[in-house]
Amino acid sequence: MSAPPSTAMFAALAVPNFRRYVSGQALSLIGTWVETVAQVTALWSMALVGSTPIGSPVIGALSDVAGPRYALALGAAACLAAAGIGRWPARGGQVPDLVPPARRTAG
Repeated sequence: MSAPPSTAMFAALAVPNFRRYVSGQALSLIGTWVETVAQVTALWSMALVGSTPIGSPVIGALSDVAGPRYALALGAAACLAAAGIGRWPARGGQVPDLVPPARRTAG
């Protein structure tokens, strides 16, 4: 069997201020993780399921009338349209150049 871990590794936790600091940082890290998971879940829910106050009733009505395949197709088209509109910059309607000049190759 292996020897028990050395207590020298946790010696810094004997200082009360450092112990409070580490506890606060751990709690903050857990909160940040939960917030990130919630934001990603909300984003995917809005993008893929269409669970917005306007999108849900429209997609639900279309699904009842035309069938779920057409509702999914409309949701996908709406996502693509939103991505295209979001990609288009507000200034002058020009799409920004994403390739830095140093990486361009003559051709």
